[in-house]
Amino acid sequence: MVDLKDVNETFMEYQKLLSLSQEIKNIFNWRKFIFASGAFPKDMSNCAIDKLNYLPRLDFINWQNQTKNKKLKRIPIFADYTIRHPIYNEKAMSFSPTTSIKYTHETDWLVMKGEKQNFILYLANANLLSEEKSIFYGEDYSFGDKYIADKGRHYVKYMKDPKIKGTGTSETWITAGINHHLVCTINQVANLI
Repeated sequence: MVDLKDVNETFMEYQKLLSLSQEIKNIFNWRKFIFASGAFPKDMSNCAIDKLNYLPRLDFINWQNQTKNKKLKRIPIFADYTIRHPIYNEKAMSFSPTTSIKYTHETDWLVMKGEKQNFILYLANANLLSEEKSIFYGEDYSFGDKYIADKGRHYVKYMKDPKIKGTGTSETWITAGINHHLVCTINQVANLI
């Protein structure tokens, strides 16, 4: 596995590194040849609250563009860091996260940024996302999508009685987002073969 970590660089840099990887001795003798990278930002500071923020999936876009390169000896398997930044920052774990939904599309991530500790925004954004058919893949797409749709429907009940539980936690929302991302990416790669 060749792991580039953070690839918020240009297409040319990615192309250069992939070309260099083709010089690996006995590359055809390897059972698997994987090129991993991540482009998800380290924080949501560049995203606005109450807006649909679209961030380019440079890791997938760069890999997809390079798979068309006829000069490659061996096309690598795609790997990424899903909706997480590729470089772990232990200090960031002590901060309260925003109540943001991160939703993968083919060439970008949709980030619906919430506020810290304002858990109702998970439900409000889930409701907005699941109702917008042009950006939501449908609740049958993955269990992550089912979770989003269920929480979107729960929003109406919650607004009538905020004492009921069910906004979800940072962990359950990350799980839903990662599950959707994996299904989306697997489908993309499978359709290229």
